[in-house]
Amino acid sequence: MTTKAVFIDWFNTLARHDPPSELLQMAACRTYGIEVDPQLVRAGIAEADRYFYEENVRSRVDKRLPNEQVEFYTRYEDIILKRAGVGIPQGMALPIWMKVRDMSRGSNFVLFEDVAEALAQLKKRSIVTALISNLPQDMKPMLTQLGLITALDYVVSPKEAGAEKPDPRIFQYALALAKVEPSEAVHVGDQYHVDVVGARNAGIMPILLDRFDIHPEADCIRIRSLLELVAVLP
Repeated sequence: MTTKAVFIDWFNTLARHDPPSELLQMAACRTYGIEVDPQLVRAGIAEADRYFYEENVRSRVDKRLPNEQVEFYTRYEDIILKRAGVGIPQGMALPIWMKVRDMSRGSNFVLFEDVAEALAQLKKRSIVTALISNLPQDMKPMLTQLGLITALDYVVSPKEAGAEKPDPRIFQYALALAKVEPSEAVHVGDQYHVDVVGARNAGIMPILLDRFDIHPEADCIRIRSLLELVAVLP
């Protein structure tokens, strides 16, 4: 069936942190005398984010006991540094993660370079577009500032939908807004357990945006850039 609507994830799909997370990691490591390669760190962050989302689906990280959160974020930073080929003394991972956390407060978002052209291609085909984000705040002011508000037909948040990804209800809410059937929509996101599984459970075809090639085993359509999206749509 012809695609009538495309639902799109926000973080690491349309936008990333500014300044980039890998630069904050490099700066935090440097304070401890550790030098890291930015490209390897970027891949490490992608792998650690995958760990975060998988764990968060299993049990909300922000609801865990303090000692469990310490264990989690220690593991998170360990994943980054291991992928970057850096060996550190035991007990060093958490201080580095805390340094990154402190440096990231007040950071902004910036769009990936492929976003504007990809959304323009969808608009040319008269495909309805909807942002589906798990961010709790009203995103419209930020989308306006980034020049993205007119490129999207709908913005779906957990507050409006009464659920967050991977719960099927947030996808069902988007379907109702777009006035399409599940078989007429696809969802694009960067996290398998949040975006792919969530979309499938709502009867929507998932497309995994794997910018850093960390999901080679994924059992769904996988693209490395949003510019590949139109070519793989049904």
